[in-house]
Amino acid sequence: VEIERPYIISTESKLVAAVDYAVNQININPAPVSVSYASSYNNANIIVSSNYWPSAEWSGLTSQVNYNYDAQKNIYLNSSKASGDWLTKGIATHEFAHAWGVSDCENPSSIECGYDGTRTVNYITSDVTTLFQNRYQ
Repeated sequence: VEIERPYIISTESKLVAAVDYAVNQININPAPVSVSYASSYNNANIIVSSNYWPSAEWSGLTSQVNYNYDAQKNIYLNSSKASGDWLTKGIATHEFAHAWGVSDCENPSSIECGYDGTRTVNYITSDVTTLFQNRYQ
C-alpha cells in the first residue's frame, strides 16, 4: 500500500474541510493507496497550503521538489478561485490525485478533468481508481 502523509499549513476551516474530504476520498477508494495525516511538517511528504491569489488563473497546483516518488510534494489551493464547498472539495481531491502521479485529462466526468468549470464530479472516479490499481498493485 502506498501511503502519503500530508500536513496542512492553514487553519482556514474551508480548506481543512476540503482536505479532509479529499483524504477520505483516497482512503475509501478500493485501490491500494491511503493517506494518514503527518504529525508535523518534518514528518510530512505532502505540504498543503492555501492563499488568496486573485491574479492567478489556477485554482490548485501540485508540485514536487524532484520527480522521485518519495520526494516532498506541495499542494497549493487558491482560495480566490474556490467559490463553494463542492468546488473546493473537488479541487483538493483533484490535487491529491496528482500527488500520486495522475495527470489531467479533458473528460468532465473525471476528477482529473483539468478544467474546474467543466468538471462534473468532486470525488475519485473509476478512471483514477484504475490508474491507481495499475500503478500500485
